[in-house]
Amino acid sequence: MADRTVVAWSPDFPVIACGGTGSEPVAVVDRDMVVACSAAARADGVRRRMRLRSAQACSPQLRVVERDLVAEVRAFERVAAHLEATVRSRATVRSGGDDFAVTHRFEPAEERLEAVAFAAKALADRFHDRLAAAGAVAARLEAVVDLADDRRLARVYRHEGRLSSLAVTERVRGVLQAWTEAGALGDGDGPERGIAALTLRPEQLSQDAGRQTVLFGDRHTSEEIERAAARVQAILGHQSVVSMETIGGRAPAERVRLVPFGDVADARRDPDGPWPGRLPAPYPAATFPQQVPAELVDTDGRPVAVSGRLALSAAPALVAVDGYDRAAVTGWAGPWPVLERWWDRDGARRIARMQVTAADGRAWLMVIEQGRWWAEAHYG
Repeated sequence: MADRTVVAWSPDFPVIACGGTGSEPVAVVDRDMVVACSAAARADGVRRRMRLRSAQACSPQLRVVERDLVAEVRAFERVAAHLEATVRSRATVRSGGDDFAVTHRFEPAEERLEAVAFAAKALADRFHDRLAAAGAVAARLEAVVDLADDRRLARVYRHEGRLSSLAVTERVRGVLQAWTEAGALGDGDGPERGIAALTLRPEQLSQDAGRQTVLFGDRHTSEEIERAAARVQAILGHQSVVSMETIGGRAPAERVRLVPFGDVADARRDPDGPWPGRLPAPYPAATFPQQVPAELVDTDGRPVAVSGRLALSAAPALVAVDGYDRAAVTGWAGPWPVLERWWDRDGARRIARMQVTAADGRAWLMVIEQGRWWAEAHYG
């Protein structure tokens, strides 16, 4: 008789895990982006992958909760336990899973969950190294905990080559906390207590159709870089290793985003999409993290103003940027108007930009907002 697969779906589970209800507007966010929201929040117009500020504009009473993956795993363990009592686990489709299994034994048995989670990180590294050496990838990963009282607990996760060592560690930590709260690890009163061994075992192995390694002796392949980045993130935090992504935007600083290594950039901000008011080429060599106070004055020393019709009050004569010497203006281009978020009363912004060259050889991207000049970037 052929096996049949049943999919259990729990809508808005991150909201449920944080204690939210469907009648309360709740948004679970991760790095300033909505990853889940309640029915009441959706009724107000909040949607997944929406920026937090936009979500709060749609729902003023929105309760915002930072995502806690460990708490979600801990909460879902109760669901998984009920499912296991109803249906049997599916058997491994392909043999050989034990050949790639890795185990860490605790002598004596370990009772501290953080110590077990720390061992899980090193174990996950060994697990991935062993699969990589064999050119294999696992569709699922089984974490098996052997207790000192001879009981065994296990949990299976989808892997498909996408779980980093840090992600595996987070899932192991979450399920251990859930088992502890449920009393599955023991009450701690008996003579035999604690975790004796932790095993990671792959299921449904297949050939890894990865990328060709680097030629001509360069040993720093993409896989090695990814593994090294994951190790640094595990030690220093998820934000410690970032990559630079080009995204859509009008200002130079808006078009560059630092994305934690392994995360996916915001696909909605297409760099090739229409961005009215986008700065024309040539683009600056460097942008400032924050706008720098500046002055742009005419020959009489009065600040140069920009009218609503984009007319300059006078020709620029001198430019001064905090931290740099005042210099004579040798040329300029612009101004170019930008009207951002005109529909948002609190977030609306009306500015004008100019490119200014100076006698000292520097060139600046200047912006005027509410009558005040700022330096936004420089051209080297």
